[in-house]
Amino acid sequence: MSDTPQVVIGSSPNLFAALAAYAMARRQGALFILEVRDIWPSSVIELMGVKGWHPFVLLLSSMERFLYRRADQIVGLMDGLESHVESVIGPSHPPVAWIPNGVDLRRFAIVAASAADTDQPFTLVYAGAHGVPNSLDTAIEAMRELSGEPIQLHLYGSGVSKEYLQRQAADLPAVVFHDAVPKTEIPHILHAASALLICWRDSPLYSRGVSANKLFDYLASGRPIAQSYSGANDIVEASGAGVTVPAEDPRSLARAILRLSRMPSPELDDMGERGKSWVRDHRSIDVLAERFRSLFSSSV
Repeated sequence: MSDTPQVVIGSSPNLFAALAAYAMARRQGALFILEVRDIWPSSVIELMGVKGWHPFVLLLSSMERFLYRRADQIVGLMDGLESHVESVIGPSHPPVAWIPNGVDLRRFAIVAASAADTDQPFTLVYAGAHGVPNSLDTAIEAMRELSGEPIQLHLYGSGVSKEYLQRQAADLPAVVFHDAVPKTEIPHILHAASALLICWRDSPLYSRGVSANKLFDYLASGRPIAQSYSGANDIVEASGAGVTVPAEDPRSLARAILRLSRMPSPELDDMGERGKSWVRDHRSIDVLAERFRSLFSSSV
């Protein structure tokens, strides 16, 4: 078997990594598959407030056009990426496939027999990055609205906004920050929670939906979810796994959390089971890997 690759995949947590993958593909005479995880430069424009005429944005725009035109196949994590690609380079573009993030359900089988501790206060858990897109300031302000209620919020992770968020929550003893933990510990932490929390910015960027790894981990854990989100394709609502309120609306989020905290345990468990069933049917990593493998078969 030759060591020369037939296919090189370039992913876009940033476009520089994808550009390096393109260069390798051309050097090796391989097909180039561009996986779009974040849409650049739209992400920095919509979420960071950087102006469209900023030199860095103009550079990213040029790289985005280049990569879309040079890819042999484009894969997007979000549904509706094809319309975005067409808006950038026109109708003559490479084929675009939608293959979202998923979850390895085997990671969660080891905690299937355990359950949340009902003797503890109602415990919300967030596990993930503490950055601008995660809108955790909304969660903290929601907890401020809930001061005096027997509800705790535990946040696991790190990121550029963590110190700011810790200052914001300094007067809220029910908000507890934890260091990032190994991925192997996440299933246990999620499954021990009363409910799970995820927040998003109110941004046009999410008009094509979202595909966050943490959301699929949440669903696989079998716990109900409180979500603050105003974008398209609301998976929490579609799966029946929890409640969704408008993004960046702390009062609505506080009311949703309070409602969950007062639900009987069997209702919360039913929500969690609906989410687990949905992710098993739609976002199992085995199913998604087969879809990705089929791209190789048709391209090589």
